[in-house]
Amino acid sequence: MFKKILFCTDLSPAMDNLLACLGQLRSLGAEEVVLAHIVYVANTPGLENTLMRDAKPLLEDERKKLEEAGFRVRTEMFLGKPAYALADLAQKHDVDLILVGSHGYGTLTSLTLGGVSEKMLNMAKRPVLLSRIKTLEQGKEKVLECGKIFSRVLFPTDFSDTAELAFGCLKEVVRQTGCAVDMITVRSSQGDKSALEEFKKIDMTRLERMKQDLVNHGASQVSIRHETGKTADLIVKAAKDASLVVMGTQGRGLLKRMILGSVAHDVALKADVPILFMPAYCLCGLND
Repeated sequence: MFKKILFCTDLSPAMDNLLACLGQLRSLGAEEVVLAHIVYVANTPGLENTLMRDAKPLLEDERKKLEEAGFRVRTEMFLGKPAYALADLAQKHDVDLILVGSHGYGTLTSLTLGGVSEKMLNMAKRPVLLSRIKTLEQGKEKVLECGKIFSRVLFPTDFSDTAELAFGCLKEVVRQTGCAVDMITVRSSQGDKSALEEFKKIDMTRLERMKQDLVNHGASQVSIRHETGKTADLIVKAAKDASLVVMGTQGRGLLKRMILGSVAHDVALKADVPILFMPAYCLCGLND
């Protein structure tokens, strides 16, 4: 499923912990890693050569760690804007998944989506696994543990085309890991109550069919729920009991262009667990 992975590293100490996520991806067929570091100097041009020279031994250390873990590894170091360079690398190497860390600032409860990660989500035509890197009050960084990333997956859906694509990805995850799944769909609480009840019936029928599909693919447990309220907030709340969120980057009613939907953005911003995003126009083969 995800045989070749583009792993984006900034060579910080937190990356050592993020490497642990790659080991968990073996259950999805991970064999090869493109280890990429992008050097970008915006305000102090002329330092590129020095930064690249200093980065080489650190990049080599990370390569060795991945090889010791059993991966085939190719390293790439580029000058340029990180998100654009990584998008080009993903296409160049025809990767199946992009793994990036999202840096947080402030306390453990205050997390902002890193600029590179957000741009990557906007531009990516491959699945993106966004993993949390948080900054403790002492200033030391750490990443949330990924040791049980596939133990319980949350799948939010609005039944859009992108959500359907993400569901295809979820079925492959279930088939290869046998994980438990919680599915949730959210409707606005505004509007005619009788219409909302009718929509709920339709949505629950859809969820029941999807539940059976997941059970047929080997899910150890599947729960379904229908909520009314603010979509992103309810998804983030449900994610507290999950080890991973799988979702599309766009929902219903968005223009057909590569932009990160508001719900996806808010979940990426606030959720405390890794998120596997499926872009609207995904160049991916889920049946490999």
